[in-house]
Amino acid sequence: MPRSTVLNERARELCGEYVRFYDLKRMKKLNKTYLMGPNPDVGQFFTDNQNEVRPIPTTFLNTLESGESYYQNRGY
Repeated sequence: MPRSTVLNERARELCGEYVRFYDLKRMKKLNKTYLMGPNPDVGQFFTDNQNEVRPIPTTFLNTLESGESYYQNRGY
């Protein structure tokens, strides 16, 4: 079974669940070009090299002595 078939099936099965982000990232499909096909409403707001990572929670950053700029993911 091709990877795209599995990815599309998981999209239907897990509709609305948070694991879609991780599926797309693992399959290297988390980019604007891919997202514009199946979901242009989301793809239009996606920015490559920024939205591919999740921000580190502020609660964790506040516990560090050196400040948040060193540990935060780029773009956030």
